Amino acid sequence: MNEKNLKELDTLIDFLSNKLKQNNITQIAAKINDIEVSVSNQQIQGGSSVQADACSVATPENCKPSATSETIKSPMVGVAYLSPEPQAQNYVKKGQTVKAGETLCLIEAMKTFNPIKAPKEGKIVDILVKDGQSVEFETPLFIID
Repeated sequence: MNEKNLKELDTLIDFLSNKLKQNNITQIAAKINDIEVSVSNQQIQGGSSVQADACSVATPENCKPSATSETIKSPMVGVAYLSPEPQAQNYVKKGQTVKAGETLCLIEAMKTFNPIKAPKEGKIVDILVKDGQSVEFETPLFIID
């Protein structure tokens, strides 16, 4: 992606973020040429945080999973934790091979920590959330191949 495309992308994200605020909606998406952007507005302790997910701001060829890839999405609203406790090593890292049923992260919802497990054996292609990030239902968390 060249500098001109990055500036256009930045402008598009700003535009979509403003539309979220003006229309009091939680998510909006747009596609221009080969660039697709999805922006969501998540409420965090009385304030809001606008973010674009990691895959949506890249060109589609950089984001397309292979035919056998699977996107693991959050089954609930909460906070994603990539490690069992602060300062501990993450459950998984990009490029790591995991077994079916292995814990990938935790989602804290209503003071309960819910393990998110690998649905199949495979390699972690990408981690789409940051530790401590608020997630909504269906937020993409991982891509496994």
